[in-house]
Amino acid sequence: MTAARAEYVPADPATARVFVDQAERFLDDAADMAPASVQILCWQACISAMEAMLLIAGRRVTAGDGAHVLRLHEAQAQIDGDHSDLFDRLNDHRELRHDVSYHAGVISEQEAESTRRDATQIVAIARAML
Repeated sequence: MTAARAEYVPADPATARVFVDQAERFLDDAADMAPASVQILCWQACISAMEAMLLIAGRRVTAGDGAHVLRLHEAQAQIDGDHSDLFDRLNDHRELRHDVSYHAGVISEQEAESTRRDATQIVAIARAML
C-alpha cells in the first residue's frame, strides 16, 4: 500500500455537515455497549468529525499507510487555538482502537469513556466549524 497524502480539494460544507451528522450517530450508537465497541464507534466518530473539518478547509487525506495519523495532523491544523492535548489523546485512542480491532486488545471502561469524552469534544468542534 502507498503512503497516505494530504491534498487540496474544493471546500464542501454540505458534505462536511453529512460527516458531522454521521459522527453524532456513531456517538449515539456507542451508548450502553461493551468498552471495545465503544472504542471502535467513538473512534469512527472522530474520523467522521475530522473528515468534516478537512472538507470545510478544502483538504482531504487519501487512503494509504499512515492515513489516520496524517488525518489527525491535518485536522489539528484546521482548528483555531491550541488543542494539542486533545489531539495527543486522540492519537492514544487511535492506538487503542487499533489494538482492539486487530489484536483482540482489552480495553477498560475508563479508557472507553475517555475516548467517548474526546470524541464528543472533537465532534462539537467540527459542528461549530460548520
